[in-house]
Amino acid sequence: MYFVQRAAAGGTIAVENQRVGLNFEEKQYEYLSTPGVVLAKHLTISPQSADVRVFARDTSSEALGWVAIPVQALFEGPQIASSLPAKIESRK
Repeated sequence: MYFVQRAAAGGTIAVENQRVGLNFEEKQYEYLSTPGVVLAKHLTISPQSADVRVFARDTSSEALGWVAIPVQALFEGPQIASSLPAKIESRK
């Protein structure tokens, strides 16, 4: 997985990566394919970051996917500072 912080103008501010190895038995895979798996990563967000893009790649198939998360959506309150705690909510 790659975590790319990008500026509003589109330039890259910071990049971090984390290797996640998952090797489930068939029964485990079938069970987890519906609810999914939650992975956590703590990032220090730069005050210049407009969004964080999370890339994931399947090494066996070379499939690549990504999602862009607006930095403002991660923080409480009207101001953005790297010292504020991140907030991610699950909508049900």
